[in-house]
Amino acid sequence: MYTIREKGRNGSLEITSDSLVRVIHEKEPPNFWTKRRVHDKLKVIPLESVTHVMYRPNRLRTDVVTISTPDKTWKWKVVHAAEFVTELNDAVASLQNA
Repeated sequence: MYTIREKGRNGSLEITSDSLVRVIHEKEPPNFWTKRRVHDKLKVIPLESVTHVMYRPNRLRTDVVTISTPDKTWKWKVVHAAEFVTELNDAVASLQNA
């Protein structure tokens, strides 16, 4: 599991055998009478649809990873980006070879 930031929101990425699972933690604004609630927004990206993975290292900030699918391009700041890209490329290659 890898920690990500997407447009100021924190979340996590998990690579499974056939998909990439993205969870973003969204917070509701607090109300006077209620406590702040946290909802997890889940998105499953099939590894078959991943067409391109790009990794841009950054010395001073968190590294940026871009993943392209036919429908959308995802851009995340990933803490251990090099390890993530290696694991993702291995999972995509093993899925294509099977």
